[in-house]
Amino acid sequence: MSTKYDSHIDYLMPMFIDLSQPVLIKPTLVNKRTDVTLKDDSKIMMDSAAREDVKEYRLKLKEYIKDERQVKATKRSLPNMVLGQCLHMLRTNLRDDDDFTNIKINGDVVELL
Repeated sequence: MSTKYDSHIDYLMPMFIDLSQPVLIKPTLVNKRTDVTLKDDSKIMMDSAAREDVKEYRLKLKEYIKDERQVKATKRSLPNMVLGQCLHMLRTNLRDDDDFTNIKINGDVVELL
């Protein structure tokens, strides 16, 4: 499922719709296999990509890395935002839960919800 997102916030939508983790798909460079004949008339297969393809790949990779960082940073802040909406009694009960420590360490708002 390849979906174009306009911002890193859009990647987080699955967490709030169906409590699933966001998935960022790393771009790939499509290489073309071509036969190359060497000076000694031997043939080898080489991978090659058009210059435009490489340029586009680099731009997409740069955008992916930026989105990945932003998603991680946002995910880390979400548990605190959710906990801020909880009653004091619930926060106290959660602090005594062993799983809650892992949730806090991992910043996993999906698990918290």
